[in-house]
Amino acid sequence: MSKSNHSFEEKVQKTVDEIISKIPNYKLDEVAVYKEDGEHVETVNLEKNPEDFVWDRLRGLGIVKNNEDSYQLIEQGFCKEGDARVVFCETLFPRMPIPWFRKMWSILSPATAYIKTDENTTIGTGIDPNSSSSIIVDVLRENRPVSQMKDIELVEQYATDALPQIIDELAKRAKGKAVVVFNKDKTVNKSLTLQFLRDARRKKIPKTYQKEGIMYTLKNVGDFPNDIDEESPLAPGNILCNGYCDVCEMDFSEVSAETRQFLRLVYNDNKGIVTNRMTLVGLIATAKSGVDALSKVFPSVAVKYEELKELGKLPSLKTNQSNDESTGGSDPFGKNKRY
Repeated sequence: MSKSNHSFEEKVQKTVDEIISKIPNYKLDEVAVYKEDGEHVETVNLEKNPEDFVWDRLRGLGIVKNNEDSYQLIEQGFCKEGDARVVFCETLFPRMPIPWFRKMWSILSPATAYIKTDENTTIGTGIDPNSSSSIIVDVLRENRPVSQMKDIELVEQYATDALPQIIDELAKRAKGKAVVVFNKDKTVNKSLTLQFLRDARRKKIPKTYQKEGIMYTLKNVGDFPNDIDEESPLAPGNILCNGYCDVCEMDFSEVSAETRQFLRLVYNDNKGIVTNRMTLVGLIATAKSGVDALSKVFPSVAVKYEELKELGKLPSLKTNQSNDESTGGSDPFGKNKRY
């Protein structure tokens, strides 16, 4: 038996000696529990064998006697106090009183490191303070007030799913200036964002910035580049959601991009086509077969389609719903620009 294996089993025995046996009016009746092989169920008198009670509850957490790998679930912090509380205090009978359970958990879990978040609040990290693991540093950082975080730490965490406190603190330090730079793939350019965040404290910030031949547009904290959406070919101004148009109630997911452009030309020539449900259903069914199939139904539109295609002037259904004022300029349609 390894040292860690032996150590954890000693902890279980300690909970029996110091906790279970001392809980007032806590009756451990006969109950069916799994034995060590994990397969056979046996009725035992827990009052006489309280250690079986502890191991039975631990089994509900995937922690099995004589299985060192399972002990690591607690030792490495994967099994949390909340997980154990469910099986010891909230589900099966007999249920442990929560304060006694907490005392027991302080024995079973690793030594706990504590940090102060402010003058009156102390938070336990649940991690061995003697460990050299970098996870301790991560936990300490997570529990610090955002006002104490470094600029680079804020920028590292800035994203659409960042905590509101992160975004608020970053905006505060930016002093209302646009400092965030995005790459073409819409990820944050952290090095440039950090540079402009620091510059914002002492000088004006440009709206655009060029580096190595690439032009970047700076955005305010909280503004993110939106994806390019696509309009419904038969309902201009309405965005498709996974190919579905909630206006004409039709699914265009199986209709090619070129065919959708053809459909927009059909709509422009005959807007009333969408008012007849049966006609609409047949139109989409034909569109799924492609431009050639539609050309046979609408020959005059097919001629116009080929002319516009040759000139590179086919209607684009792409639209950007961005709220970025710097790209809109004085264009009154800048916030709903088609490409």
